[in-house]
Amino acid sequence: MALIKTSALGLAADAKDIVLLSSQTAAGDASIAFNNTLITDTYDTYLLTFRDIDTANDNVALQLVVSDDNGSSYQTSSVYKRVIGYGNHGHTTDTSLDKKTAATSYITLAGVALGLGSNDKETAAGHFWMYNLRKSDRGKCFFLSSTYEGNTEKGSLNFGSVYLDDAMIVNNIKITSSSGNLSDGTFSLYGLRE
Repeated sequence: MALIKTSALGLAADAKDIVLLSSQTAAGDASIAFNNTLITDTYDTYLLTFRDIDTANDNVALQLVVSDDNGSSYQTSSVYKRVIGYGNHGHTTDTSLDKKTAATSYITLAGVALGLGSNDKETAAGHFWMYNLRKSDRGKCFFLSSTYEGNTEKGSLNFGSVYLDDAMIVNNIKITSSSGNLSDGTFSLYGLRE
C-alpha cells in the first residue's frame, strides 16, 4: 500500500513534490531568514508555516520582507500591495469583519489591526504561500492565513493576499517582529514542485 502524503493544507502531494527545506526555532532572535541556498529555481512555489510564535514586546506585528541579493538588503519600500481581512471575537456582531488595503513596506503575517501580545498564551500560528518568487517580472503573489490571540486577549484572524509590485528575483525572506525580538516559535519553509 502506497503512503499518501499531504501538504500543510491537506492537499495530496507526492513525496517528491512538497519538500521541507528548513525549519528554524526562534529563541530571542531579532529575525529569522531563509536564504538563497533554499530559495532557488528548483521549486515553483514556497510555503512558510509558523507556529507557537511569541514576541518579546506587546502590541506588535509579525512581518516579512523579501530580498534579491540574499539579505544584503531587503525591499522596504511601499510595493507590497495588500488586501487583508481581519476580525476578532471581540467584534460586536457576527457580521463584523474589516479589511486593510494599500501598498505597504512589508507583509504582515499576523497582527493586523489587533497586535500580538507578549504573554505566553498570546501566541500566533499560520501559513503563507509564495508564488513566482523567481520570476523576473512583477508576477509575485502571496496568500496568507493566520490566527492568534491578540494583546487584549481576543482570538484573532488575519487572511488575504499581497502582490509584490517589483520585478526583483527573490532569493531570501526575513521575518521580524515590528518591535523587539521573536521570543520563541517555529518557522518552516517548504518547496512545492508543480
